[in-house]
Amino acid sequence: MANFATIELASGLSSIRHVGGDRVVTITAEALGGKDQEVLQEVKERLAKFEMPEGYTVTFAGQNEEQMKDMMFLVKALGVALLLIFLLLVAEFNSITLPFVIMMSVVLRCLACSPDC
Repeated sequence: MANFATIELASGLSSIRHVGGDRVVTITAEALGGKDQEVLQEVKERLAKFEMPEGYTVTFAGQNEEQMKDMMFLVKALGVALLLIFLLLVAEFNSITLPFVIMMSVVLRCLACSPDC
């Protein structure tokens, strides 16, 4: 990738942005020649080798941030759904051990079958 970036000098805003009390510099880009996740992964790999000065951090926002928030929501929703299913089975069978055995058998069955289970 010979042309990783094009640098242009231009006038900017004459103010300093703050987020949560910290000064923020926002760098935006568009992914050309590849999928967004592939380009983001390549940028993360290149920045992993870069030593940031003390007091500076790099965070990835935008689509990546929204995707991580959505993933965390889905993980929480899955946990709540499994808990509700377990409680429903406990109420149905009037036992704690039988629903536990049923749910563990489902998990073990999925682990034993093909990856698309």
